[in-house]
Amino acid sequence: MIRLLAKPRDPLASIEHLAGEPVVQCAPVRPSGNSRVWRVVTRSGRVLAAKIYPDSMADPRPRLAREVAALRFLAGGSDWPFDIPSVLAFDEDAGVGLYSWLDGSGAGPATDRDLEQLALAIGAFTQVSRRAAAHTLTEAAEATLTAQELITQIRRREAALLAVAAGEPPLADLLRYDFAEALESGSRALERRYAAAGLSLTEDLPPGAAVLSPSDFGLHNCLRRPDGRLAFLDFEYFGWDDPVRLVTDVICHPAMALDADQRSRFLAVSAPVFQADPTFAVRLEAMAPLIALRWAMIVLNEFIPAHWRRRVEAGLSEPWADAKARQIHKARTLIALGRSFQTTRWT
Repeated sequence: MIRLLAKPRDPLASIEHLAGEPVVQCAPVRPSGNSRVWRVVTRSGRVLAAKIYPDSMADPRPRLAREVAALRFLAGGSDWPFDIPSVLAFDEDAGVGLYSWLDGSGAGPATDRDLEQLALAIGAFTQVSRRAAAHTLTEAAEATLTAQELITQIRRREAALLAVAAGEPPLADLLRYDFAEALESGSRALERRYAAAGLSLTEDLPPGAAVLSPSDFGLHNCLRRPDGRLAFLDFEYFGWDDPVRLVTDVICHPAMALDADQRSRFLAVSAPVFQADPTFAVRLEAMAPLIALRWAMIVLNEFIPAHWRRRVEAGLSEPWADAKARQIHKARTLIALGRSFQTTRWT
């Protein structure tokens, strides 16, 4: 396995350095809001995937190192049954990783089979969490191992948006009215449910309850293979987290766009994985409304200038005003979803 430290002058030079031969084709796969992925063909005919991660000065999170560790870990046993890229070489200083190429297409709208495969993958994440080597891995990026940490993350994101809201009337109105009311009522409901179950807002999960998670799980990070199976991509945030996050990321992520029936079907096939966890159902019902609000804050990142610059650098080209208008609509949808969760009984 190659690990190089000298930083080449440009990404293409780094890719060729890692591949060990000239590149004859190098094309972006699709615009992304984060890292850039290129399809690379070398002189000898190898087809590879090159991933260029955000500059560490703009985003200090160790995305490449975390993804490499995750992919190597998952590939290290027979209890992970799904296709994932193989790590071929990487250069942390240059922020470039080279991976095996997986044929497939965007997964598209969720089918019943997709939901079943996602539930099976959740079971597989739970299984690999029992490996002895699993405990060498760190917490997921922005893990929510306590309810209080979830609330703190939402408040932190709200503060960052409030800092730019003065010049953005639609954003200011959303934060001041719809979001503020939903967060207040959702927080009160969470506190009531935790108190009734004798749970602490600030104590970590009991031993054995946390699982390994991509922390951004859903079809948006999958490929549909030619035979219809899903291959899983993007492990930049991988690590230990509450399994409630693993499940609710699927039903809350705006890219999933599940309807109420699909959410119910997915919970019916995924929640039983955690039936041995005596507080999973309580945590799910209490935290899901706030996890939806957390996603509402995330989709509004486009209003933060530094975040928008990273989007543009990663290949997005639409006008900023259009992006902000679209994200306001997504946030309102997620806030409404969070409100609906407050009266939902799933288990």
